[in-house]
Amino acid sequence: MAKPATVTMPATDELYREVAADLWCSDKLQIDDDAAVSSSDCGAWVHAWVWVSKDNAGIGNERPE
Repeated sequence: MAKPATVTMPATDELYREVAADLWCSDKLQIDDDAAVSSSDCGAWVHAWVWVSKDNAGIGNERPE
């Protein structure tokens, strides 16, 4: 039985950003349209923003005296 052909696309920064956005973006993680991409032979790291609320950081809303 013949093995199906694999269709490949060139690995570009834009492609990595799009795939990262599709896989990971949410209300708590965002990827800029021009995010930095660090490519390697096996994939790429894509720069992302992660949301941290004041509550998560243990910062209260009290005003200093």
